Amino acid sequence: MELSLRIFLAICILVYFTILIVMLKKKIMSLRYTLIWIICGICMVVFTIFPTIIFKGSAFVGISNPVNAIFFMTIVFIVILLLSLTSIISTLNEKNLRLTQSLALLEQRIHMLEQKNKKER
Repeated sequence: MELSLRIFLAICILVYFTILIVMLKKKIMSLRYTLIWIICGICMVVFTIFPTIIFKGSAFVGISNPVNAIFFMTIVFIVILLLSLTSIISTLNEKNLRLTQSLALLEQRIHMLEQKNKKER
């Protein structure tokens, strides 16, 4: 890998981490959900510093072109990210359902108490 490409990738990674830090500071994203992006950034740093890992890893797996290995790793990362987000959405959906049911029960109770109060007057 050429030095100019490595420098460009290093600058891009610095911008990437800067965006993550700003999003964390402004509480746009919580740390729990940012961890997967931090791990991805660390992988990018490792692959930028040691590009031979990609070449040796793709040869070990039997992928003839290292670019195809990068595409494969990207697809695997996207699938892992989608699974993670699906899990988060499912959990939030369940919490939303419980809150809605609780709210409906409380509104029903308030309505019943108001009617009971009217009858007593």
